[in-house]
Amino acid sequence: MMTPQSILRLMNVMTQKHPCRFPVLFALSALLICVLNSCNQESGKEFSGTGKYKLEVTDSVTFDRLSQLSLLDYHAEKKELLIYDSQLGEILVINETGELISSFNPFVEGPLYMGDESFGWRFYGDNQILGYGRVYFYLFNRGSDQVERYDYPTEVESWWLLDYDPKMIFTFPNQGQLETMAIIPGVAAPKFNSKAYQDSTKMIYTMNLATGESRAVFRKPAHSVYRTLGKYIDRGWPLLAHGKDHYFAMTYSADSNVYIMDAIKDEVVNTIPLPGAHQPLYETVPFEARGRPDLMKINSSMVSTGDAFVLRSLNVIPESVKRQIRATEEGRWWESDAYKEASRKYIKHQSLLFNKEGYLGEVDSNIGKVNFDKISTDQGFFWMHRRYEDERDYHTFLKVQVVKTD
Repeated sequence: MMTPQSILRLMNVMTQKHPCRFPVLFALSALLICVLNSCNQESGKEFSGTGKYKLEVTDSVTFDRLSQLSLLDYHAEKKELLIYDSQLGEILVINETGELISSFNPFVEGPLYMGDESFGWRFYGDNQILGYGRVYFYLFNRGSDQVERYDYPTEVESWWLLDYDPKMIFTFPNQGQLETMAIIPGVAAPKFNSKAYQDSTKMIYTMNLATGESRAVFRKPAHSVYRTLGKYIDRGWPLLAHGKDHYFAMTYSADSNVYIMDAIKDEVVNTIPLPGAHQPLYETVPFEARGRPDLMKINSSMVSTGDAFVLRSLNVIPESVKRQIRATEEGRWWESDAYKEASRKYIKHQSLLFNKEGYLGEVDSNIGKVNFDKISTDQGFFWMHRRYEDERDYHTFLKVQVVKTD
């Protein structure tokens, strides 16, 4: 039986070796659709078959604090949320009733000091919190001044804060032990706008903190557009969402596929093409040429309920339009009327639902205004952060499920 992956590989070979054989490619495309529909019909009990879905708020947590906050992680057994207060520099733990359980500041000189910034945080086991800092990972023991420090598993040339607040650190089980996975964007690598960069760079690493073992995983798949197109789109930062056990969903801003990955075997389990209407739109430039090509539609974020993944497809303001605005507006150009007008014209979004077997359908995500920060769980829901237009002395965190509407 042919799989979606084998059909995609065959289509890629036909395109490269026989670029004019459109009838053959059409037939293969039809076959791919049939196979994908078959996969979808065999989906799990919670999400079965393509259809229409919506987000539904099932609960919420209100936390009294005026500072700017962002969601970091959720501890399913303890029912606790990990939160970052960016104004006070504090890492907070609250429960689902909105009660502050503990807090500490790792950004001030003292026994818990880890530097001036961080790139992600996770609960680690029952009594520890893992911080992703510059050069080191830090393991904090809750309720004490004890902290352990771990080297990066690879050489780093630079540090990056990625757009749309993607999660850059995860944990997963491996034969009874807890492993850490981290996206390290600034790894030593060939020139970023070269084919060698796209083909060879590995920026995702797994680490066993107990044994000190580490390895690079999840290189860009050979059939990703970043490796087959032969031109430069962008750097291709990975978007990851952790499902259950050692399985992850992965894509890139301009990729036309979602990849289901096995972290232990370091292999692609399934390649799921995005529907044509929701595939990224972009321009390109030759490798190693100057300039940043326009991106018109991208994959911007992904969140997991454990059994399924919600991918956000986002129409964005093209870089050429931003350049025009920056050239004509002084100071805080992103607050200008010209930028607001461009936002209304270009920015649109759609949410898409997948599971390990395939694409399930569009998701109506109209639950009100929310921030970019969100937290995956493997409990059948995820967390989002309500956004208010006016200043309030509290924050609302939403527990959200995906439900079928037809």
